[in-house]
Formats: sequence, C-alpha cells, structure tokens
Amino acid sequence: MLSTSPPTLSPSSPPPSPGPGRVRRVFTSVDDLGLLSFDYIVVGGGSSGCVIANRLSENPNVSVLLVEAGPDAGGSFEVNTPANWVMLLGSSMDWSYMTEPQDATKKRRHFWSRGKLLGGSSSSNALVYVRGNPADYDEWEKNFGCPGWGFEKVHQYFKRFEGNRMPTDQTDDGILGSDGPVKISTTSGGDVHLLTSVFVRACEGVGLGRGANGSILGNQSKFEHGFYGADYNGKNQFGAGIAQLTACNGLRCSSDRAFIHPCVDPSSSYYRSNLTVLVGHTATRLEFVDDGNPQADGMKAVCGVYFQASRDSSPVLIGARREVILSCGTMNSPALLMLSGIGPREELVKHNIPCVAELPVGANLHDHVSVPLLFYDKTNTAYRPTPTQLAAATHKYQLYQGGMLATSGGESTGFFNTPRKQPGRGGPNAQIQFMPSNLDPPFGDLAGWTANVHAPNPDLAQANGAATAFDASEARAAMSLFCDRRRQSTFAVSATALHPLSRGRVWLRSPDPFDAVAVDPQYFADPRDLDAVVDACRGVRAVVGKMREIEPDWIGDELVDESIVNEIWRAENRCAGVPDAKERSTIVESENYLRELARRLAGLNYHAVGTCKMGPITDVSTVVDGSSLKVKGFSNLRVADASIMPAIVSGNTNGPCMMIGEVASDMIKGRFKK
Repeated sequence: MLSTSPPTLSPSSPPPSPGPGRVRRVFTSVDDLGLLSFDYIVVGGGSSGCVIANRLSENPNVSVLLVEAGPDAGGSFEVNTPANWVMLLGSSMDWSYMTEPQDATKKRRHFWSRGKLLGGSSSSNALVYVRGNPADYDEWEKNFGCPGWGFEKVHQYFKRFEGNRMPTDQTDDGILGSDGPVKISTTSGGDVHLLTSVFVRACEGVGLGRGANGSILGNQSKFEHGFYGADYNGKNQFGAGIAQLTACNGLRCSSDRAFIHPCVDPSSSYYRSNLTVLVGHTATRLEFVDDGNPQADGMKAVCGVYFQASRDSSPVLIGARREVILSCGTMNSPALLMLSGIGPREELVKHNIPCVAELPVGANLHDHVSVPLLFYDKTNTAYRPTPTQLAAATHKYQLYQGGMLATSGGESTGFFNTPRKQPGRGGPNAQIQFMPSNLDPPFGDLAGWTANVHAPNPDLAQANGAATAFDASEARAAMSLFCDRRRQSTFAVSATALHPLSRGRVWLRSPDPFDAVAVDPQYFADPRDLDAVVDACRGVRAVVGKMREIEPDWIGDELVDESIVNEIWRAENRCAGVPDAKERSTIVESENYLRELARRLAGLNYHAVGTCKMGPITDVSTVVDGSSLKVKGFSNLRVADASIMPAIVSGNTNGPCMMIGEVASDMIKGRFKK
C-alpha cells in the first residue's frame, strides 16, 4: 500500500517544490528511455495496469516500465470533465472495435469502445463506480476454482484503493475505503436533475430489489439514505440510489490520475525515479527465452516485449529481467498472446504463427447487454446541448464544479432480480440506469449508438481493422423510434441483463498487430439472455409508471416504435392495415414487442470480460492460473485485467479491474494469501 495517500484532486492545492534533477517520466519515444531493460514491464496503462505499475514501483530497488498504446491525455478538458466522456467515443483515443454481424440483433455490427489512452477505459468511461456483488467473487472462488478470490479477501483490496468522499448520510458507514487514491463521490455532489430524484423515489415506491429474493416488492420500501436512496456499494446492493462516480470536485479520477501522475510528476512528493511510462507505443510480440522451449524447471519464460510507435516504424525489443504483466484489456491481451504464439493452434496456423503454447485464448467472451427505453419529459428540462443550457452549465461548473458538466449522464442506477433469473448465481441479475437527457451530445447519440454509426470517424474504425461498412438504411431504421426526439424533451432509462449466459470469442484477423481483432460476442445465442433483458425492461416500465404517479405533470408517455407495432399486428392478423388504439396498447405491453425492441436496440455497456479466463491449471477452459495469474506453463508471464474474469460481475467493471490490479501486485510481491 501507499504509505500516504496521493494529493487531493482539488485544483486549488499548491504543488510541492520540484526536486533537483527531476524530469517528468512519461516519454513518447523509446530513444528517451535511457535504457532498454527493466525488471518489470507492464503492458497496458488502463484500470489494472496503472495500479500494478504503482504498487510494484513502491520498491525503490526495482525498475518498472509501463507502456500504453495511446497518449497521456489526463490533463485535457475532454478527459477530465465527466460530461465529455461521450466525446471520446470513436475518437483517436478509442480503439473503436466493431463486432461481427449478430444474428440475434438484426445482423447489426456493434460498436465497442475501449479507451486508448493512459488510464485506459477509466479515462474514457461514464465513471460509474460499482464493486459488484459479494456473491460474484465467492462464486469465482467456489464455482470456478480460484482460491483467495472470495469477497472476504478481495474486499480488503477494494478498500486499499478506494478514497470515499461521500458523507455518512449518503453511504453505508465503513464499507468503502476512505484512504485510497481513487476518489469516489456522488454524481455532481448530489446536485442532480429534478427528474433523477423522482426516479429514486419511484424505485423506493415500487420496492426495487427489496422483494423476495431481490425482486420488485410492488409497494413502498424505504431506502437507507433518503434523497440519495440505497448505497449499492454498501451492505445491500439491491435497490437504487444516486450514482457513485470515480470523481472528485467535478473532475474525473481515473487510474492514471490516481496511481501514475503523482509518481512521474517532478513537482510531486510521490515522485519515483524507478517508474517509467512510455506512451504511444503498441506491443507487437513477446520475446521468449530459448524460443519458448521449457527451462530447467519445466516452465517456459519471457524475456522481453517488442513495441512499435506505428505500423511503419521498426519494432524495438525492451527486455524484462523479472516479469511481463499483460493488462491490455479483454481484446488486446488475448491478441498479444496469439500474436506471440500462445492460443488455439488452429487459429495460429491460419496466420503462420508458430505455436509456443496451445491455450483457449480469446474464448469465454461476454458482456452486459442493455436496451434503452425513452420517455417524454413534460418538464422540458432534460439535459440538452442548447446554448442556454450549456451556458448555465458552464457557469455552474466554473463556480463549484457541479451541475450538468459534472455528471456523466447516468445520474442514478439500481439493481434487482427479475422473475426469470437463472439459478446458480447470487447477486442481482438486472440493472437499470436513469439518464435525464435527450442522449444528444454531450451525452451521446442514442440512435447512432443503436445503429452502430455513432463512431464519428468510420475511417478510423476501418483503419483499426474493423471489417464493416456503415449501413445508412440500418441507421434510418434505428431512427424510427426517435423521429421527433430532437423536437421534444425526453429522458432514458436503460435495462441491463447482468448475468449473460451467451459466450463469444475474439480471434486474429491477420498477423499484423495493428489490425484489430475480430470480435463475436454471440448476443442472445442463449435465448435466456433475451428473456432477462425483456424482464429488465418490464422493471423499467414499473419504475417509470411510479414516477408518473408521483409527478403526473412531469412524466410523459413512452416513445413507441410504431414499425414494430404494425409488424406484429400484421403478422397476427395476416392482413395489411394498422391496429386501433386498444390493439396498439396491447401490443406495446406484449412480450413480442419488447423482444423485437431488444433485438433492434440492444447495445453495449462496454464491460467485455473473460477472454483469458482464470481458474485451476487442470481446467482446459482456462488460460491463467487463478492462484497466481500466470499464463499456464509460463514462470514469469501474467495477465491482470478484465480478461481474466471467469464470469462477469453484477455491475460496472472499472472498480473490479482496479481490484484485480491490486491482487496481481500482491501476487507478484509474494504477499497474496489464499
């Protein structure tokens, strides 16, 4: 652990005087490093990698190199301001993956955002902080054979990095850590939209998550923190509350801001000369000892990593005297392993890559799937990028770092169980999130998102290797639901299935490390996933119905996709025409309508996990040993990021990834106790 916590993020805090001879240890050129060999190389400066680089460099007697493919943009307005996260979607700081066409979602290709900058997706996500449910981690330990990963153990690793800034009236006392470098606070300090408070009251009014087995109770159930609702990171995840964000004083607190910047800044008292950061360089291949042949101990070993600044530049080998840790994320960690000859033999043979170790790299891919429901806002106050609203928001943000620019759009979130929850998993299987905005910039373009055209730079997606063409007809079809949303104020509530059963995979398109991997999540391949999303949508409708009871003059009707209504009516009646009002209402409430809506609008939470699954070394479905995070068969190669999760957690994944970084650090130091 850090002996003291990093400086507060308050911009008013004066920096300490710089030390003699210090330089900022973030470099853009290999030539500036001064040496080409380090004790530890951490590949990927995201949520997990930044934690690992920080914790390893606590020992002044070891040298640590952290390498990130994207830039160091932590000081930019786009990254620091919570509301601006959607501006990064599809930008040069986004990997901009596109999936293979998904049969169950109308052959759509889905846009997958992953942060391509120091801090990774912790620098580009919507900031919502969720630990997950204790049962998630207990299941990792008991059901997936990962000793030491139960919640009783990992709880202490969460507390190590958490810097809770919420007063006791907003959060369960003593659950979150308070001394860590990652600052956590309520959305905009509680200065949320008036509709958000109605949403929390409505969740309380229907007893969201407080019925039998975490279901909707159907009547009033008081949440613990009044206006702020339930603390879903506290004693009971079930319920709803004002969203907790990795932010402080209106500024994002990403993993690089918490763990790296204080250590490389020459004016900081936390400066470390043994930590070096190289940005703008892509890892292209691992170098093995003796060409990957087993050593005297029977294990294979790595001795370095090749990096390139661009496709046209020459690769440079940087040596690793002790270990290499991959924290490149769910797409890029398996990609680097396969490019180096670790993966399914049949995939490697296709690209003439010699097989060093045959492991199921790239399998077990899964993610949370969400469906947005939109409703008319009769107050006409939902967040919109009008000159009047932006001027007022800027003024408020400058005055006290609050208001619209201090929120990431999703101001409240809640957790509950649906009627068709599958047995075998604890914790909630559904999440709903309230967004009091029209989902136009600065809070994103929902129609573009659902049609996979919201990446503003399609050329970038194609340059990254996505085999896609943006389909204008598909975009127009997705727009049918939102034809007048720009003329009328609306808000959105998303319904998310938290425990997907469908599994996809990631594989190489080519042996070129600058070509993006192919991504096939196999959405709704297991039909029970579609059932779960439909049930979650019904939960959304129950909550919004209660909102309408509480404030009938504020909450309007749901926006309905009339094309779906007409298709269902014509299929059922086997004739042309349109339904009357009563028939229309019946169809909108039907299972068929919600199932078709889900197929058309299902989108991503960008929580992909699982492609380097951890577990027992005897389990043929695993890639890394859950007791050490070492790649099976290797003595000094580890993976530590979302890709190791055997099953996705019940909530957002940024916090769990930082926890994984903490655990990995202790494993490397020999301090991890099962």
